[in-house]
Amino acid sequence: MRYINKIKFIIISAGAIATNLYAADPRTLEGSGISYAAPAQPDLAAVDTGPDPAATTYTQDSMAAMTADQLDVIYARLTSGPIPQGFFTGKVMIPQDRGLEVVKPILGFAASTEMVKKFSEQLWSGKFFDRDRRFLQNRVNLDGGLIGLPVPKKVNDANMLFPAKVYCGQSLFDSRRESIIIDYKYGEADWPKDLPSGWLTEAERKGLNWIAGPKGVLVRDEIRMVNPGLYLGRAYMQGVFGLYFILKYAPESGGTDPNALVQRYGDECWIGHQRQKQLGKKQSDYVNN
Repeated sequence: MRYINKIKFIIISAGAIATNLYAADPRTLEGSGISYAAPAQPDLAAVDTGPDPAATTYTQDSMAAMTADQLDVIYARLTSGPIPQGFFTGKVMIPQDRGLEVVKPILGFAASTEMVKKFSEQLWSGKFFDRDRRFLQNRVNLDGGLIGLPVPKKVNDANMLFPAKVYCGQSLFDSRRESIIIDYKYGEADWPKDLPSGWLTEAERKGLNWIAGPKGVLVRDEIRMVNPGLYLGRAYMQGVFGLYFILKYAPESGGTDPNALVQRYGDECWIGHQRQKQLGKKQSDYVNN
């Protein structure tokens, strides 16, 4: 119980501090201190020329070392891939060239980018996809130490929190094609009934799950496949982009082999008109997925 109260205290306190530090007009962000004199963004239309030939060489480490603009260009060239099954380890990425400046007025963090990144990495260790139910949970660590934490083999592992619905939907970044959406607005309704006892009561669980839902920071993630078993994600809070993350398949979780999913389902979400023409597909190929 003390871990729950500690997490809630940190988040609520940070929000209260930020209210004074970032008293921005939510419609214009005036008063936030944000500078928009950033270099021009890449011409994403110019890179929509088909799959990225270098995608097969990308790894967690290589992408973690990239700038925000590089990650944007990579994401714009990716398609959804199949909806995963099983546990994926997670890595938070906050490129130094962008940081959290845009999202701070909404997220409410007065801490540095590095402090937020460290806190996220200590709390969050990955996501478990229940493909058949189009449902997801996040693996958290309320004890503060990730070393030796076993990979969960079932969706009802005791350390799961923050449920979400998984579906194909329009990307908030690149609307020309769909991404796999992880939506925390609706997940609580599908919460497993057979969670191990003695960890969190229903009231305690809901007391934490609200953080990611519509009464909290309204998190909405979207992911696209880099190569089988490796996904690049973008996390939004109240519709504002917050950070990147990487998901990597953990075979020991007993999930479905990513290569088998690719062979069977390919891209489950709509790939856009230009890609359809290139690959000889049509809109009806993406119906009832």
